[in-house]
Amino acid sequence: MGRHIHIEFLAQPSTQAPLICTIDHSPTWMDPILQFLQNQTLPANPAEARRIRHRSARYLIINGSLYKRGFSLPYLRCLTPEEGHYVLREIHEGICVNNSGARSLAHKAICQGYFWPSLHTDAQAFTQKCDKCQRFANIPHSRLNR
Repeated sequence: MGRHIHIEFLAQPSTQAPLICTIDHSPTWMDPILQFLQNQTLPANPAEARRIRHRSARYLIINGSLYKRGFSLPYLRCLTPEEGHYVLREIHEGICVNNSGARSLAHKAICQGYFWPSLHTDAQAFTQKCDKCQRFANIPHSRLNR
């Protein structure tokens, strides 16, 4: 009763599968400002062009990234809404897990050097969805009483 061992020689390693990554570059709030600052390109609508020209005075590009400048703040790195949600989640539930309120969460994101236009509304919505924040919040601030 002999043992048979099946040996197979592979022409290439089986662990090297081609890596396919899709990049979703959907339009964000930063695109018109970046286009104006880089190429001086404005939309065809005169009211929209005036608004972009006026808003872009508060922004600058450093090493290919858009930053917002303020009077008493350092330059704030502008984020897309997806990146902003990740930052809020890391500050709120990350390694320090502080479960702070909406205003405190938005303030901490700004202190960390991040900005996006819907920061405060996103922080409000994020804390309203957090079960622990709602469970241990003061009664007037709780979503459970509404």
